[in-house]
Amino acid sequence: MPETILIVDDEISQLRMAEFVVRDKLHYRVRTASGGQEAIDIVLSGKTPQLDLILLDLVMPGVNGLDVIRAVKAFRPNLPIIVFTQYGDGDNAVRAVQAGANDFLNKPVVLERLRLSIQNLLAMQKMASYIEKSEKLVVGAATVAQAESAGFLDAQGRMKKLETIEEEAIRFALEHADGCMTRAARSLGIGRSTLYRKLDSFNSRSQISRANHITRPMIVASSNKRS
Repeated sequence: MPETILIVDDEISQLRMAEFVVRDKLHYRVRTASGGQEAIDIVLSGKTPQLDLILLDLVMPGVNGLDVIRAVKAFRPNLPIIVFTQYGDGDNAVRAVQAGANDFLNKPVVLERLRLSIQNLLAMQKMASYIEKSEKLVVGAATVAQAESAGFLDAQGRMKKLETIEEEAIRFALEHADGCMTRAARSLGIGRSTLYRKLDSFNSRSQISRANHITRPMIVASSNKRS
């Protein structure tokens, strides 16, 4: 079943164009809102629990994009939000990310850039859910079928350790956030300090046990990439 994306824009022509692109070109299910308050009402009502991502115009009259981000993140902190900004509107984009937005795209939006952003954020959201499920899973009560479907078994059919599952998820999040610690932590639903601590733990364990060689090097906390 395709994921559901909520598109929020006060300009009806742009809203309809975005709806066409997301539904007919990218093949996601779509809900729309023509203003910030309507978007907040949709999310907070809980009537769309399957809502997977929001595409949000940042500058709107009345309840603007920043208001929407804060309200949504307080209710559903792990729901990905991509904001649309005008060229040269960098300050607002920074404020949006600080408020909790996961990515921002300049208008006019490039289709391929939009597609990649949506795919990456949805993938990281699934990985965050994967971690949450793994922490709740009682290994002694789990059937092999449940473990296989959740991705908790290794190539030999043995139950993966929780630390291994976490490490895989963090690698995935960092890779798709282009090494940005803040974005990776937000996508995983953890604080940046927690992410740094887990990275230190993973790196220390890799140095102790070279036998379990990992094919891709861990992105260390001192990375030169954006933090």
